[in-house]
Parts: sequence; structure tokens; C-alpha cells
Amino acid sequence: MSYLDVPRLVFTGGFQADVSTVNNDVRYFDNATFQKQYHDLSTTGDDGGWNPVGTGIFRFVDCRITGARLGNQQIVSAAQDPIIGMALENADDRVFGKLVDLDPQQQMVSQIWGMQLRLDGGGQKALFTGDFVPVAFMNLWQRQQAGVRLDQKLGAIYQSVLRDVVWQSEVKSEVLDALRAASAQGFLSINFNLYGYARDPAISRYTLGLVAGVIGPCQPDEPKHFVIGRQMVAATGQNPTAPTNGIYSFQCKVRIEKPSAPTSAIACRSSTAKASLSITAS
Repeated sequence: MSYLDVPRLVFTGGFQADVSTVNNDVRYFDNATFQKQYHDLSTTGDDGGWNPVGTGIFRFVDCRITGARLGNQQIVSAAQDPIIGMALENADDRVFGKLVDLDPQQQMVSQIWGMQLRLDGGGQKALFTGDFVPVAFMNLWQRQQAGVRLDQKLGAIYQSVLRDVVWQSEVKSEVLDALRAASAQGFLSINFNLYGYARDPAISRYTLGLVAGVIGPCQPDEPKHFVIGRQMVAATGQNPTAPTNGIYSFQCKVRIEKPSAPTSAIACRSSTAKASLSITAS
């Protein structure tokens, strides 16, 4: 089982990645040769770079549950289930997660460490909490074709699990009850897309970007960082991050449903957006 299975939650919102650009240059690691100007902000690629005093934190910002799936039912409003509109928050009893490059000369596999997520129900502020298992991003591709100066045009996804999940409160939500029952051994599957990241110190969304993701059931003996399903691989030209037809690689899982009409329900998650697709057989 994974984020492609039901029941599942869809969340959207923002993120902050306050990376330190000084740490990205190994020439700055020698105290004997470090120069004062290496602390200076610069958007031209010299001195300390575009965020020299970055703290390294990674956190979700104003993320909400915006959709859910329960069996064949698509949940889109709080009237259907109170899970809609709840906040997916960071830990409230420890520091935020950290975004790091374990090798500063290989910045194409940045990892998230120490991140805890919790579902905030308002009056009940920890419907569940879970620790994100560290993993590097993948499917790095040119999602943003044009935009604001210094925006990171590449998007990427993180595929992992929340472990040591603790369900701390009760709420009258069929979706949460079903998700809890399907993940009784303390694991949840999570996949999220990051895109639209701003690196211009002069704009209000500096160090901020957008996120869209899914949380689904998971068992402890299942893969943590990939799904057992169809791999839809995008065609590319000379640049492997630039898909020929504008859509990058994604995963699918086919579920045959009975007993009514013969239907194949295909749940797809791509690096462009989160979407579900139902195809009725003829």
C-alpha cells in the first residue's frame, strides 16, 4: 500500500527551504582562507550567494487538507468529512526539519532530516504525528518554464514514509478512521511535489515555494521510497530534465473494481500535480 491507495489525503500549501548558500561552496570550509565578504549577500553568484545566512530549516507553511479519497468517493468539502480544511503542521515541541546536501559538491539529491509532521484539527492539535524518514528528492525536472527572476525553475518530489505515527485524538472523520485502520502499525506513506521556489531577496516569497502532496496507508514491510506500480517514464531530448511533451515521469497503480460495471480505476500522481483518473471499460 502507498499514497496511491485509498484512503488517502491530499494537501496543498507552501514550504520554506532556508538553505545556506555559504555551505554550498567547499572553498569556504577552510577557516584560514575564509574572507569576510563570503558572508555578504549576492545574486550574481559570488561572495556569499543569494542566502548566506540561511538556517537550513525545511518546513511546511500554511498546508491544508484540500481533498481525500474514501473507497470510490472523492471528498472535497468539510460537509462530506471534517478532514477537509485541517492543517498539516510541523512539530510543535521541537525544531523544524533541516534540508541538507550530504555532499556539498552534489546538490542534486538534497535530503530532509529531522522533520516531524502532525495533523492539526483546531481544538485537537495532534490528530496524528509522524517522523519523516530522511530521503533525497528525485524526478528533478523543468516544471517552471518562465517566471520571476531567480526563481528555481526545477521541481522535484519526495517519496518516503512517516514512521512512529501516533494517533493522539479522536475526531468524527470516516477518512481518518479508515486511514488509521489501514495503517495500524505506525506507518503512513507520503509523497509531495515542490515547485515555484523563490531565491530573490527582494520579493516577499524569498526562500518560499509551493507544495502539493498525498498521504496514504503503509505497512512496515513495504518499500519506503518507491511504489510498486507502473512507472510512466517521460520522453526527453538531450536534457534529461526537460520532458518532450511537458509532463515528467510519474507512477500509476491500476485497481480493478467490482461488482457493478467493469471499471478500471487508475490513481496517478505526477510531478506536475496530484490527480485521480477513472476509466470505464467499454
